[in-house]
Parts: sequence; structure tokens; C-alpha cells
Amino acid sequence: MLSSLERFDQRTAVGILARAALFIEDKDNPEVAYKIEGEAAIRDAVLREAMQRIGIQSLEETPEVLEKLSDMLDEESDALIGDADPEIALKSLGTEGSLPSDLFQVQIIPNISEFHGDKFSEEERFIREAVARPDKEQHFGPLSQSGEPALISLFAKKFAHKFPIRSFTMLVAGQRNGTVLNVHQAWRIYDDKVNLAGTDSLVEMLERFSDAFGAEVEVGEKKGNFILNTEVPKNQREWKIKFNNVGKRKAKPSNQGEKKITVSCFYTDNQSNKEKNASLIVAIDLKRYGDVLKSRRW
Repeated sequence: MLSSLERFDQRTAVGILARAALFIEDKDNPEVAYKIEGEAAIRDAVLREAMQRIGIQSLEETPEVLEKLSDMLDEESDALIGDADPEIALKSLGTEGSLPSDLFQVQIIPNISEFHGDKFSEEERFIREAVARPDKEQHFGPLSQSGEPALISLFAKKFAHKFPIRSFTMLVAGQRNGTVLNVHQAWRIYDDKVNLAGTDSLVEMLERFSDAFGAEVEVGEKKGNFILNTEVPKNQREWKIKFNNVGKRKAKPSNQGEKKITVSCFYTDNQSNKEKNASLIVAIDLKRYGDVLKSRRW
């Protein structure tokens, strides 16, 4: 291992090396942005040590020489990961929830792009930024603990605007499949609409969002605006939703036609042949949420 990385755990060191290697190839790539405190000095030390090892004097060398430096950093990453196939090792880190978040291959479900329409490209940029460089992240391992999800990761990042009322926190929830993160939920949380005071938990952040914009959903013996985890029959295709409790306010009958409720959750298999786990279940009123987005005109 490079001496400049000895004080870091495996996950952090692999992330530093990956971003340093990408920096050599494309300095303007947004994925090379610093992710941990003091990374500018750390990257500089890593590159200087690596260059010294292979006899490079400057990053202004020929493309062939820089490729040699990039290969050397990749070899350092492989050594940290172990003797196994690097791709397999990275998938293992992803399954465990230990993969540096900027190494995830982010895939966003069509429902999100369909909801945002011609504004999706902008929203996609915020989603990918939140995953790659989150302010906070929370991961659930591959084996579900009692009452908890499995293979789920959440990310949150604050995006500031010159007009504070348009600033928001992007909350992203995705299901891990090796190095792939399948994003099923991505919500903008505005401080004047959702009170986040006193919580560092991203799960609680999602719960508070669903309290503000959710309809009550009933799954088996559990019901509420937010259900963390429950077991459902493997062939279940329908959800029981109560529409008279949207945003904790009694809806008038004349407004029923204006609602557009979407139910979102994550499925993982459990040891039962008849049941599976359903996690982070929310039923969100997209009409109310969309009206807020329109009013903020980012």
C-alpha cells in the first residue's frame, strides 16, 4: 500500500485511488471532486508517491506515461481489494454496503423520469450528485435484521440556491445489486415543507417527508404514511391505500380527482418460499409534491 494511504480503511483508500486515477484521465470530470476532508492534500501526496515509484516527473507527461501512472493506481486498488477478481470484489463491497458511493453505477427507474418530464435531465444531475458526494449516507446490509430492510442505501445532499426558499435537500433511496444502485425514490425536501430538525437518520427523513406528502398505505397488518419493513406474499400485486389522510389533512371529496398517488417500495427475498420483504413503503401524493416543485422554479 502507498504510505500516504496507510491511515485509511480499505473503503476510503479505494475511493481516493479511484478519484485520483480519474483525475489523471480527465481533470474536468465532476466525479473527481474531493469527497473527504483534506482530500486535496491526500491526493497530492498519493500522486507524488506514485509518480516517484515509476519515475514520473510531472503530470504534464505524454499520454502514454500518464496511462502508466493510472495503471499503477489501479494496481494499488486491486491490491487493497485483494487477490480476487477486482470486479467480483467491488460487487462484494457493494453488496455489503461498503463500496465508495461514487463508484456506484446509478440506474434510475422510469417512473422518476416520467414524473419530471423535460426537467428530468436537471433532476438526474442532482440525484447523481447526491449519490456520488452525499452529505450523509445510510446503508442496510445484505442480511435483514429484525424489522429492518436489506440491501438498501439512502443518500442526502443539500443544494443551496441564491434564494434560500429554493434551497433543498435531495434524498435518494436505492437498492444495491453489486456495484449497481437502482434508484426508486428521489425527493426534494424543502425546509419550510418538511421539518428535519433533530434528526440525522435518513430513514426518519424519508418518514417525515411521507408524513408531509403521503397517503396512508396498508400492507398486511401494518399501515401508515411510512412502513419501514414488512413481509408480503411473493405474488402480491395490489396495495390497499386510504386516500382520506393525505398530508395529515382530511381531503375534501371534490379534490379526490386531483390526487395522483404513487406507491413506492423495495423488494428483497427472505428465507421463506412464500413471502418477501417490502421495505421503505411510501404512498406519495405526486400532485401536491409537483405543485411545490413548480412553485420553487429552481
